Amino acid sequence: MSINSIELVDASAIPGPIYEILTAAPSQYVFPNIYRIIASPSVNFPPATSVILTFKYDTNIAGEVNQLVVRRWDETLVPPAWVNPPQRLDLANKQIIAELTSLSLFALFSGADTTPPVISITSPTDGKEYYNLTNGQPTIIPITYLAEDPVIDEVTSGINYTSVTLNGQVYTQDTIDLSNLLGENILTITAIDGSGNVAHKTVRFRVILPALVTVKPESLNINPGIMTVFIQFPAGYDVAGITDATCDGAKYERMELSDDKTTMVIKFRRQAVEAALAAKGEQIDTEFIVRGRFNNGASCDFEGKDSITKIVSEEPAQTTTEQPSDPATTQPPPPADSGSNGNNKGGKKK
Repeated sequence: MSINSIELVDASAIPGPIYEILTAAPSQYVFPNIYRIIASPSVNFPPATSVILTFKYDTNIAGEVNQLVVRRWDETLVPPAWVNPPQRLDLANKQIIAELTSLSLFALFSGADTTPPVISITSPTDGKEYYNLTNGQPTIIPITYLAEDPVIDEVTSGINYTSVTLNGQVYTQDTIDLSNLLGENILTITAIDGSGNVAHKTVRFRVILPALVTVKPESLNINPGIMTVFIQFPAGYDVAGITDATCDGAKYERMELSDDKTTMVIKFRRQAVEAALAAKGEQIDTEFIVRGRFNNGASCDFEGKDSITKIVSEEPAQTTTEQPSDPATTQPPPPADSGSNGNNKGGKKK
């Protein structure tokens, strides 16, 4: 690649204490201190591709050369701002060698601050799962973060710019409506300090659908140990789209849609639930967490909880043999008047 054009631009609207830069010919200077570089042949910069450019400077003009940095004017930011590409200062040859992923406006700045900002995000929480609905209404969560420019050797330039992107799109709200964000989501905070140092911080969070779950029987015996789980979805979501389900980590045995198509009826075995809990160092109790996948244009997660009255630890003296294939009907249970993600009649699992 060779440089075939240097276009002078109006610097009046672009802030910054900028130094003159030498062109390839040592006796020539570029004015008014900011220039646009055009390559020949043109460079498209595909992902993960960069080029090295050398920026020469005149020590008589630059002054404190050990504090010089090359900055690029990034017009993709809102608002545009100066940013620092990766670079190193070559004092012996009076030049700065920079690694670039795009060609645009460049200038030399004087600034000893080379430390990027520090960003912390408190909401949304990285790795957390959120319900998209709360009591039937959209779940709203705040975006809460802090961007600071650290003081290193008594030098700092302050925060000059911050931006938020949600799933790759610029996001300008200070809260997030989760109702239409089922699945994994990525939120990124970008901060640039007054010296052009850039920092990014990303959190990933998953949004799932709350399901109304009812577990029967109320008293779970060892034999036959069959649990019937009735699952209903909030309005606007089709329970017939369920493709998989677990109860406390144990995979289902079979599932069947109710006659009125409003409820998915799923069978689990107590022994399988106990084995799944034992693998996690837990024991069966009266609360059960049911999770699964369903098709909603894409594969999404759902979750619901319910509690029964009693776990029978010993078989009664006389038992009536019950066929595991049909311990309960495939009709939905009586409507529950509790929250949207389970009846919660007992305590919570640790």
